[in-house]
Amino acid sequence: PSGLDPYRRPERARARMHEVLGRMERRGLIGPGEARAAGEAPLDLVAPETIFEAPHLVEALWRSLPALGLDGAAEVETTLDPGLQEDVEQIVRAELRGDPRLPNAAVVVVDNGTGEVLAYLGSADFLDAEREGQNDGVRALRQPGSALKPFAYGLALSRGHTPASLLSDVEVHLATPTGDWVPRNYDRRVHGPVRLRAALQNSYNVPAVRLAEELGPDAILRVLRAAGFASLDAGAER
Repeated sequence: PSGLDPYRRPERARARMHEVLGRMERRGLIGPGEARAAGEAPLDLVAPETIFEAPHLVEALWRSLPALGLDGAAEVETTLDPGLQEDVEQIVRAELRGDPRLPNAAVVVVDNGTGEVLAYLGSADFLDAEREGQNDGVRALRQPGSALKPFAYGLALSRGHTPASLLSDVEVHLATPTGDWVPRNYDRRVHGPVRLRAALQNSYNVPAVRLAEELGPDAILRVLRAAGFASLDAGAER
């Protein structure tokens, strides 16, 4: 839940105000007349456009200060590019407005050469409680299968495949403990024989699944763990 939600819901803000005034009166900080007058005053709330830059990253850094031996007054320098950060925020907002099926989005931009984080957006709107805006989509554990595909293709290249190798993108039925599984591409089509480079570029699911079967799930899991995917703590059969 958003601690800043009163800016979006005036009735909650007023209820919170009366609660605080009541506590202040009970503790003798203000008198009954002062509490009544303050409670009857008009409540003028202005929802801020933003509360602070890159809020999800700032919160994550703030929580990590004790582990770094720092206190809340410490200054921490980041590698964020302010211009790029603003561009990413605008692009995400535009994409969400253009497709009502998308409830939210998260983006992280990393310089592959240096490892520096250049933009970090945990959600489209940190203050949007209805869409759980304070959840950090960058760090949330979920199933981004497409993010794992390059590691499987990397393993395939190390075992003799080339970018021009042909992979099969035709319907396949796989037996699993829960029944027959038929992987589908995002466009709900199959594309026949495709080059490895095209399968990766278009993030086709069927060739990636077939490649995983060929390489062996255990081998792919070892590669992923070596790359730092510590959250993959179950066995390859999962």
